[in-house]
Amino acid sequence: MEIWHVLVNGLRLKSASEDLLENIWINNIFDKFSIFDLASLGATGFRNWTMLEGRTVDCIEIVVTDENLPDCGYDLLNRAWLVSALFILKNYSRCTPLAYLDHSWVKISGINKTGPLENNFIGGLLDEHKVNNWAPQSSKTLVEDEDLAWIRDNYEKVNRLANESDIFREAITTICDWRAQPNYRAAIALLWSSIESIVKVDREITFQSSLYISTILNPKGDSRYEAFKKLKKLYGLRSRIVHGSPIKEKDVIKAMAESYDLLRELIFYMIELNEEITKDHLEKALFYN
Repeated sequence: MEIWHVLVNGLRLKSASEDLLENIWINNIFDKFSIFDLASLGATGFRNWTMLEGRTVDCIEIVVTDENLPDCGYDLLNRAWLVSALFILKNYSRCTPLAYLDHSWVKISGINKTGPLENNFIGGLLDEHKVNNWAPQSSKTLVEDEDLAWIRDNYEKVNRLANESDIFREAITTICDWRAQPNYRAAIALLWSSIESIVKVDREITFQSSLYISTILNPKGDSRYEAFKKLKKLYGLRSRIVHGSPIKEKDVIKAMAESYDLLRELIFYMIELNEEITKDHLEKALFYN
C-alpha cells in the first residue's frame, strides 16, 4: 500500500487525529520541531531541510493512502493537497503544505529527545513552501468541527468537479497559488483571471461582470443592488491596479482581500451547484432569480 504524510502548517486540531475519508486522515503534531529534529531529518537524506526552519508552528500532517481510490480525479499526493485547498476555502488562509514523507511527521517532531533516526526517508519539499504570509484577519487556525464535516461531505464532489471542469480546477488551484505571486498586484491579476473565467467574461466589461456575479450570489432586492455597486467599484479598482496605475498599498491590499473572498464565494457556489457555471445559468439568473 502506498502512503504519504504531508506536513501542513497554519492548522491545529482539537483532537489528536481526525478521519476524513477511509483513505485520508489528519494527525495533530503536538511537539514543536526543533532545529535538531530537522537536522536529524536532513542527515537521513532529506534535502533542503533548512527551508522548513521557522515554518513548523501550528502543524498537522495529512495522511493519504491508495486504498479504494476513485477512478478519476487527483493523484495520491495531490489528494492531500486538495484537503489543504478546502481548508483554505473555509478561511484557514495560513494553511500551507510544506513537505511530504513516506513516514509520519509526528515521529520526527521531538526525535532529538528519543535519539537519531535509523532509516532513510523518501520525501521532499513542496512548491507551496514559497507562499507569502499574508492572510485576512478573519483567518482561522484551530479547525472547527463543522468545517471538518463540510470537507468530509464535499471532498469527493470537489475531486470529481475538478476532474470534469478545467475552470473549476483552475479556480481551486488559484485559491492556493495566488499567495505565491511576487507582489500584491500580480496576486490580484491571478485572482481575477479565475473570477472572469468562471463568469465567462473574455474582455473587461465592468457592468456585465458585476451584474452576473451579483445576480448569482445574492437574492433579488437591496442586497443584490448593494453587491452590484460594490463589485463595480472593485472591478474598476482591479483594472487600475492591473494596468499599473498609482494606488496606495493599503487600497491594493484591500482589493486583494475582497477579490480573494469573491473567488471563494464563486467556488462555494459551484460546489453547491455541483457543476461549472454556464452562460445559461448566468442568463437565467437575470430573468428568473
